[in-house]
Amino acid sequence: MVDRKGDELFTGEDNDTIDPRDFLKKVQHYLMVMMWDDEEKVDYFEMWLKSGSTAKQWFKDLKVTKKAMWKELCITFKEQWPERPTLQKSTAEKQAELEGERIIEAELGTKVKVNGTEVYAHITWANKVEKLAKEIPGDNNILVVGWQ
Repeated sequence: MVDRKGDELFTGEDNDTIDPRDFLKKVQHYLMVMMWDDEEKVDYFEMWLKSGSTAKQWFKDLKVTKKAMWKELCITFKEQWPERPTLQKSTAEKQAELEGERIIEAELGTKVKVNGTEVYAHITWANKVEKLAKEIPGDNNILVVGWQ
């Protein structure tokens, strides 16, 4: 996390630029290569909490026993900021998304960038359609609708 542009301090607010669990992972990733004791790890963690923020106040209010050991601090952090449940699309929503996927004739043969590599737009579209189709359960012929 150190010496990289774009890293921002963690606030603990709902509008934070990073998910709390991802923030902790970034800190842990950096600490994996450091041969620091628990006190140094906790100090490093604290440096990434924005002054005056919810996260900084939470840290200040923690009992000494909760922040004396790195492992205990991680457990306490995860309790404070539990993993958010992900929204799962219904089969009908997936079906509608698939049915709405279109490519126009003018896009055929053109190139687009995907992950920094140029590929044909129609290949990218086909891959997206295939991925969407695979996300729909196939055991009830839901993809075979309206064919006449």
